[in-house]
Amino acid sequence: MATSELFDVLKGPKKLDIGSYPPMQSRPWIEEHDKMFRWYEYWLKGIDNGIMDEPAVSVFVEGSREDG
Repeated sequence: MATSELFDVLKGPKKLDIGSYPPMQSRPWIEEHDKMFRWYEYWLKGIDNGIMDEPAVSVFVEGSREDG
């Protein structure tokens, strides 16, 4: 099952980031640490840091220099 298909069938709170690099090329995912830490702070520590107010899906558009 593809990641986008799995995202559609999962129930509950979720986020999907589609980056510009092939999976696992830039381990240990340094570019994603801030998002990951904010997600864990919200769900494990109860810190309302705004992560759930952001769009559920983030897509990197090549050449734009930004996520969309």
